[in-house]
Amino acid sequence: MGQISIYQLITKIKDGEYVLPDFQRGFVWNRTKVKKLMSSLFKNYPTGTLLIWSTKQNVKLRGDKVSNEGVYTKLILDGQQRLTSIYRLLTGKEPPFYEGKKLDFNLYFNLSAKNDEDRFSYWQPVKMKDSFEWINVTDFFNNYSDAGDYIEKMQESENSGIADFFKENSTKYLKVLNQLNKIREYSYYLDEDKLKPDMEVSEVVRIFNLVNKEGRKLSEADLAMAHISMVSPTIKDEFRKELELLKSKNFEFEFDFLTTCLNGILTGRGKFDSIYNKSDSEILEAWNKTKRSVEYIINFLTSRAFIDSSNQYELRTQYLLVPLVVYVSKNNFEFKNESDLKKGLYWLYNAMIWGRYTRRGASSPLEQDVVSISKTNEIDSLIDNLKREVRDFKVKPSDLDDTPVNSPFFNLSFIIAKSKNAIDWFNGVKLHSNLTGKTYELEKHHIFPKDLLKKNNLFVTREQKATANSLLNRAFLTQRANLKASNNKPEIYLKQVQDKYSDALEQQFVPIKEDYWKIDNFTDFLQLRAEIISKAMNKFLSGLINKKKEKINVSEIIQEGEHQNLEFKSTFYYDINQEKPNKERKFDITKTIAGFLNADGGTLLVGVEDDGNIYGLEKDYNSSFKKNKDSFLMEFRNNLESSFKDVIVRRHIEYSMQNLNGDEILLVEIEKAREPIFLKKDNQKVLFVRKGNKTEPITDAEEIHEYIEDNWQVE
Repeated sequence: MGQISIYQLITKIKDGEYVLPDFQRGFVWNRTKVKKLMSSLFKNYPTGTLLIWSTKQNVKLRGDKVSNEGVYTKLILDGQQRLTSIYRLLTGKEPPFYEGKKLDFNLYFNLSAKNDEDRFSYWQPVKMKDSFEWINVTDFFNNYSDAGDYIEKMQESENSGIADFFKENSTKYLKVLNQLNKIREYSYYLDEDKLKPDMEVSEVVRIFNLVNKEGRKLSEADLAMAHISMVSPTIKDEFRKELELLKSKNFEFEFDFLTTCLNGILTGRGKFDSIYNKSDSEILEAWNKTKRSVEYIINFLTSRAFIDSSNQYELRTQYLLVPLVVYVSKNNFEFKNESDLKKGLYWLYNAMIWGRYTRRGASSPLEQDVVSISKTNEIDSLIDNLKREVRDFKVKPSDLDDTPVNSPFFNLSFIIAKSKNAIDWFNGVKLHSNLTGKTYELEKHHIFPKDLLKKNNLFVTREQKATANSLLNRAFLTQRANLKASNNKPEIYLKQVQDKYSDALEQQFVPIKEDYWKIDNFTDFLQLRAEIISKAMNKFLSGLINKKKEKINVSEIIQEGEHQNLEFKSTFYYDINQEKPNKERKFDITKTIAGFLNADGGTLLVGVEDDGNIYGLEKDYNSSFKKNKDSFLMEFRNNLESSFKDVIVRRHIEYSMQNLNGDEILLVEIEKAREPIFLKKDNQKVLFVRKGNKTEPITDAEEIHEYIEDNWQVE
């Protein structure tokens, strides 16, 4: 195991001495991870080793490099994300093996930060524009040889302000600049001894997958992609061609989307456990079906679903398409009939607005849906699965209160607006996401402008800002039109819109009664618009399917046994082992509800034992204040209200009594919350989540951050 500096690594990557095998995933790190890496390098903290395989075998490489049999090739097996980040930040260019997420790291370094935790930050014009204390990281490493060279060049700058600043502060900032410059000398350990040169590629891929799986660095889809790339060496090039085709149609997807679709078609599963024993011919046959099915679904989106791109405000997540891709692959690459097509739309829209998939392709709901559609070949099975997670598909006005623009309700409002042939308010252009020219890019316009709200003290508190920025105060306009409307009073510019294009306001759910356009009636405007939008959504969805919501069959779901979306609790308050009331039992119930709120929603049955036997609620009734059912229900309600915000209880939790052969149980239906829900335990806030059929806390701060980022995307 030898050492090598970052400067040497960059040179060797640039010269093609260190290369990347094609079976690896592309670059996926987000800006936060990149910033943390740079901070660790600056502080000279350990950031892991690099795993290298030196081999003379012919291995397919990433980019335009080719391995030559008989000549040693050094393959990077672990360290791609770190090396790509470092290479980009220190050179301003992509490494030769780059593929994947866009590299747009405009990272800055603060010379005068009071502590090292605050040294690095991404470009913020308001904070950095006129400050000489913030320097561009890439500019520093790419254009100056060291700290002294940087200071000298700054002192010679034609900008007198910068020159004077560094003449005055050169001594003050020399030490911290030297520390920044030492990142070039930061040493990594190269682990080149673990993998023998003559090992088979298949064995190396197996070890690569095992190492990454145990370290939780790669998704299951990434690991599966590495395997099928080894079994079928041409498959990744086929994927690249297809992704380019889809991109040309404004749908930018990733490798793991195609891998997940292929896996669903090949194995009938959302999980990847069964793909590892499939042959080259089976994989290629499934790929041909995947390609045709994906292309059909994209045409279906643009022609019937009013979804024209993979933009976040149109297609919420690419994984919503996977069960539909699997379905059409079984039906000659189309829906069986018009009724099933409409059911597919109905499921797609509801799955989107109620957050069916939030943890990418490896999520439990995707496994349930792919298995169901593979076994039944019926869209109804997808709808039934969703019903277990969402108690009521009906959108209520309260669901839209303070809903941010990154909410999936915003997606559906745009879809419905397009279905009504919505046009731009100022130029009459029909709205869609692929308008030509920068000035015609879509923007989320504030109907009551922020400046107007500020002048009237309606944009001061955090709550007021959330309201002003919410879906209820937004409309889609092109950039050019948004500038025209900016800062104008609604009673002026909305009247002009109404006179020019008579249907334009109604197409975007704006009340047409002029009194509501006045600033004094802002609150009434929002309330009325919530009613208009919710009615429009319900009408739009119910128009696709006439089937009424069926009552949950409790006996049937008990037969399923506990799983990700179903939990049994024998009692609420009464401790069976101690034969007396126990407050910890209440917290156990609350914890389970929080777990469902933080995952994909679910169903809780109180009065049912772990094995599915009915215990009933008689002991809980007798443990309540007045020893009856009403008192028990009051205590259950009080426990909810003391544990969660009122809006959480109102929006996302519903409960009812059920009678099973003379025994009463409590049915609690929980929807996924729109924000992470923390519970207080031992004077600390704890994030509980569902893991399989259990509810467990996440205690590691970084893991909490990643879980929140995966589940609740912040714009």
